[in-house]
Parts: sequence; C-alpha cells; structure tokens
Amino acid sequence: MRPGNEYTGKEADKFVETIFSRLSALPQSTNVIIRGDSGFAAPKFYEMCDTHGVDFLVRLKANSKLGKLAETALVDCPPKYEESKCVYHEFKYQAASWGKARRVIVCSTHTADELVPWNHAFVVTSLASEAPETLFKTYRQRGNAENQIKELKCGFGFDKTDSSTFARNTARALITGIAYNLVQLFKQLFVSEDRRSTISSLRFSLFHIAGRIT
Repeated sequence: MRPGNEYTGKEADKFVETIFSRLSALPQSTNVIIRGDSGFAAPKFYEMCDTHGVDFLVRLKANSKLGKLAETALVDCPPKYEESKCVYHEFKYQAASWGKARRVIVCSTHTADELVPWNHAFVVTSLASEAPETLFKTYRQRGNAENQIKELKCGFGFDKTDSSTFARNTARALITGIAYNLVQLFKQLFVSEDRRSTISSLRFSLFHIAGRIT
C-alpha cells in the first residue's frame, strides 16, 4: 500500500519487474503481454519491458501532437455527420522523454449526429506485426482486471481501510489479498461447474453454515 495522494503509476516499472523476476524463475516458459492504462505510460516502463523482452500495450493520454498526427492520417476519409464510423490506423511517435520512436496504434471513431468529427484513442505498443484492430481487441480485454478488483472490494472488503494507522490498513489489505488467492485456488481445485463464481455465491452454496437466532 501507499498514500492515496500518490500518482497511480508511480514506480510501476519496479513493481512489474519483480513479477518478471518471479516468472523467469518458473520451470516452464511464459509468454507475457502487458496491457495497461495511461498510468503505465512512462518511458521507464517501456524500457523495462524492452530489457526483459516483454511486449506491451499501454494507453496514451491524448495531446495536441498525437491529435494532429491522427487527423493528418484521416484527411482523405472525412466522416459523414449522420453515420457512425470507426477507423484503425497507426504511426511512429516519439515523445520528448522517450529514448526512441515507438509504434502507436489509433482507434478513431465518429458517432452519428455528433459535431466532433473524430474521437481518438491512442495505444503505444512493442508488438510490430499485428494489425491495429487486432491489438485494440487485445488491449480492451484488460477490462477483466476491473472485475477482479470489484470482487476484491465487494466480496472481500479490500477497501475497508478505516484504521487510524497505515500499518494496520496495510496488514488488513495483505490478509484480504491472501484470502482472495486462497479462494481462487479453491475454485481451481474443487469447483468444476463454474470457476467464475463470485465469493458471494460460493459462500451461499458451499460455505453457508446454518444458525439459529436466539
């Protein structure tokens, strides 16, 4: 844990690098692709992935330079006001803080009857051959992590950090994380019907203990 006033992506490269070290120690080989939101958009993070040979898809915050590059690429295919349209394209881009130019894929969308011609979504990636549309589909699957966070908070009380000391809240969060992982292991070993079951349904169907109110 860390204070709530720190930026979400602070030292993300160091955090993820520890995971790479553990994965490299496994007996079987692993093919890893990191998908991250704009909190991971930092040159140190890209360089760390390059060092470990790990591919990544990271969302970029829009800026004027990215916007101009996207608009230039679409100059020959203006959208019709009354029709929705989606165009995937790409270009090379190097921010001032980057050590080299990188591939940026773009999803440009126009919503029917909207005055704004295009809305652009930018993702920087180390993957060189896959089509932009395919990579965007892969990137959007990162939303599955939101369901896991929701389960941690709603099913295990991960967000209950109401103690007056940082150390107690940290200990509580660690215990909650251990409980979550134990339940995931339990589902892998003993729940064959639907391993997507939430802890709430498991409590009701498997862990429910009868009681009597007196």
